Amino acid sequence: MLWLVLLAVVAGDVVAVLIFRRVMRLRHRRPDEAPRSHPPLWWLAFLGLAWGWLTWSLGNGPWPILALWLPLSAAFAWLAAVDVDVSRLPDRILLPTAIWTVLCIALTMWISDPSAGPNAFLAALVSAGGFGVIHFVGRGELGFGDVKLAAIIGAATVLVSWAAVAYALLAGCILAIAWALARRDRVLAFAPWLALGAVMAVGLAG
Repeated sequence: MLWLVLLAVVAGDVVAVLIFRRVMRLRHRRPDEAPRSHPPLWWLAFLGLAWGWLTWSLGNGPWPILALWLPLSAAFAWLAAVDVDVSRLPDRILLPTAIWTVLCIALTMWISDPSAGPNAFLAALVSAGGFGVIHFVGRGELGFGDVKLAAIIGAATVLVSWAAVAYALLAGCILAIAWALARRDRVLAFAPWLALGAVMAVGLAG
C-alpha cells in the first residue's frame, strides 16, 4: 500500500503542474476579466498530498470509488483555481466532472453496491437543494456554480457514507466563513473550501 500512496503523491504533483500550466493560459477568462492579475496557484502543490491521502484512505475499498475521487479532486483543484481568479465556475469543467461522477457511480452500482445510484441521486438533490436555497435567498451572492458543485460533492461523497456528505458540506462552509472573517471580506471564492471540505471528509470517513 505504501508504494501506491507514494506513486499517487507523485502523480498528483504531475497533475497539479498540468493544471497550473492550463490555468496560467488564462483561457477561462472572459474579455472583461482579462485585466486582472495572475491567480495565486501555489496551493496546487497540495494536490499530490490529497492524492496520497485519498489512496491511503480509499485503497482498500471498491476500486470505482478511488477511481472517482482521484480525477475528481484534480477537477476540484482546477475549479478552485478558476474560482479564485474570476469568481466563477465554468460549465465546461463542471459538466465533464459531473459525467465522470455518474459513470463511477454506475460502476459502483454494478460491482459492489446497487443502492449507490439512488443514494447518489438523493444526496445530490439534498445538497443542491440546500445550497440552492442559499443562492436564491442571498440573491446570487452564492453563485449557481457552487450549487452545481455541491450536487457533485453530495453524489460523490455518499459513496463513502452519508456522514461524509454532511461533514464535507459543513466543513466547506465553516472553512469559508472562517477565512472570510479572518480577512474581513464578504466576497470570497467558495469552491476551494468546498473542495477541501470534501477531500477531508472522504479521507477521514474512508
